Amino acid sequence: MGELRLSQKIALGILILLGVFLISYAVFGHGLIKAGYEQRSINRINDFFQGRNVHSVEHYLKLADGNVQKLTIYSIAVCLLLICSTGFKVVLCSFLIVFLLIEGSFQLYFFYIEKKFPNDTTHTDILWMHDPLLGWKHEPGMEEYYTNQKNKFKTLSKINPKGLRDKKHTYEKPEGRKRILMIGDSGVAGLEVEKEYTIDYMLEDYLNKHGTFEVINAGVRGYGTDQSYIWLTSEGVKYNPDIIIYIFFPNDPENNMSYHRPYRLFGKGCFIIDEHYDLKLTGVPVPQEFDPPDQWLMSDKQVQTIYNIEINRHKKYDRTRVVNRELLVNRKDVIGLIKKDLLHLKLAFSSWATFRWMGSRIRNNPQLNSMMVALKIMSPKLNLSPKRLPEFVLTKQWQITERIIKEMALFANQIDAKFLVYEFSSTGKEVEPTRLKKACNELGLPYLNAFRQIRKDSKRGVLHFPYDEHWNRRGHELTAGYIYDYLISQHWIE
Repeated sequence: MGELRLSQKIALGILILLGVFLISYAVFGHGLIKAGYEQRSINRINDFFQGRNVHSVEHYLKLADGNVQKLTIYSIAVCLLLICSTGFKVVLCSFLIVFLLIEGSFQLYFFYIEKKFPNDTTHTDILWMHDPLLGWKHEPGMEEYYTNQKNKFKTLSKINPKGLRDKKHTYEKPEGRKRILMIGDSGVAGLEVEKEYTIDYMLEDYLNKHGTFEVINAGVRGYGTDQSYIWLTSEGVKYNPDIIIYIFFPNDPENNMSYHRPYRLFGKGCFIIDEHYDLKLTGVPVPQEFDPPDQWLMSDKQVQTIYNIEINRHKKYDRTRVVNRELLVNRKDVIGLIKKDLLHLKLAFSSWATFRWMGSRIRNNPQLNSMMVALKIMSPKLNLSPKRLPEFVLTKQWQITERIIKEMALFANQIDAKFLVYEFSSTGKEVEPTRLKKACNELGLPYLNAFRQIRKDSKRGVLHFPYDEHWNRRGHELTAGYIYDYLISQHWIE
């Protein structure tokens, strides 16, 4: 028999010490714990660490047994690692070295990202102030950086004295100048890009080849069709526009039925269709706070229940996770103790840059995310809006949305302005004909989408951010071009 290697000697020494310890514990362990308990030395320690909640001697006996078993398992695992082949150790060490190099690279990457984009403000109520009619609006004169680390943008957003993300505009239209008013939500506001790259800025640049034009950006992040309509009739009309362009965003129908969206600082009013089939604005003046803040509050109780199912399911998951962790804390058996160690290890790994990067990629892959959630490695992602809605919910949402768009068009006609509905897209993957296109055709309203052109242009470069469907610079520029071509083709621009 050959001489033992150093690692094998260490493993043998660990096993011998473990054997001596286990024999000693089996003979004297419980007796020493009981003696210490009776002498109240353990009670004094327990008082010091736990307040006045004194545990029984059985608690300490079970806890000691569990820790001894855990020590045995870990010691055997270390010994197996020590006596394994040299080749395996080389592979393991190589893996650890490569991993540490990768971790260092990601640490530097995240350090750079966090320095360049220090605060993620895309999920906050930046630039907003409460408004009793609209719910919220841009705060006049406000200047803030709008930043997002995942999508790597940091843009300075300046709000003019009238609450628009635009240069200053007078209500009175200068002589010889034509005005185009663009209304909608974040797709119009374009907070993700600098002002000189927004759709209105680009469109104005194109149009001024044909005369003197002024394109006014009246987009406000989070607005539904209803808020855009209210703003148009109360404020937008003062600008005396020649053309009104409403840019429809996919979440507008659900916004049109919601008084309050979960975790949003402000709420809003809602239109309902009364018994005379007239639009009636409810929920105004809009209160400054909504309770509970983590629930949908909608104009239809059935729809509200459907939307809150996902929220409540996630809250139930969180409560169950808290209860399970509390139960795990009180477990004293070897399996429970090892599970606690694994939980601590998982929490430690979650702070490592490599695992942060991997987690972000998994979150954006539905199949991988579902698998990790099923394995309880990751918690389920909270989706504020249900992924699939029953047909009756869609019908109700679109009934009110179509009616508001119809009223928009009628109002535009009353003030002698042309009206266009443009359907937002950043991928062109929407299936035609969309509900919006059908509705506009039935109402006889000018409608435009550029799905086919977007699919073609996307082959030469994407029109949106990596983890956000909002337009990037290229998206704003191309969309401005699509609208410009339409206005020329329809002879709205002479």
